[in-house]
Amino acid sequence: FKEGTLSAVETLGLSGEFGVVGVKALVGEAGQTYLSRIVTLRLAESQAGSLSSVRVLSRALSDGRLSRLRELDLGQTGLTDAGLRTLTRAAKADQFPSLEVLNLRENKLLTCSPIKFLRTTLKNCPACFRSLSSLILNGCDGLVGDAGEVLFDIVSSGERLPSLEKLQLEIVEDLAYNSFFEKVTKEVKARSRSCCKILRVFSMKTSFAF
Repeated sequence: FKEGTLSAVETLGLSGEFGVVGVKALVGEAGQTYLSRIVTLRLAESQAGSLSSVRVLSRALSDGRLSRLRELDLGQTGLTDAGLRTLTRAAKADQFPSLEVLNLRENKLLTCSPIKFLRTTLKNCPACFRSLSSLILNGCDGLVGDAGEVLFDIVSSGERLPSLEKLQLEIVEDLAYNSFFEKVTKEVKARSRSCCKILRVFSMKTSFAF
């Protein structure tokens, strides 16, 4: 990657075997500014979800190399629990001040563990991911067990993820989904506005407007 070829780019998509070597080559060294105009970074269906790749991305965000990033697509990249924790820590350190869309779809290795970590982080640092308006988790088959309870606890607070308008997910385990569905239904009936404005649960093709 050469500075002159990316300095005017706002949307960039890379896939295939693009992994940590490619991520390092893309973001370059600290202090470089040729990615400062990037608004949308789509790395779906690549190997950029490895822990080492996510750490490189987080460092690039921390020093301002991706200061305008609003959409990060890590769908189907093999993102692990450790990788999502790394992203959450980066957000806690205010490295994602402008991020609006986080797409983590089809990452089969993700479990409920980093979602619980996200909940704890948000309780301690409500400003974490403060600009996030869309969180996409559909196809993450490992989000079972009490995933519904944890996600509901996150989105039902007006203080946590204050800008969230859309949550996309599929919970494959009936009990986990039922718990989430029942609570959201009660919120709808009560006309509560404490949850996100629009909630779509694609496993039931159901839309909730708040």
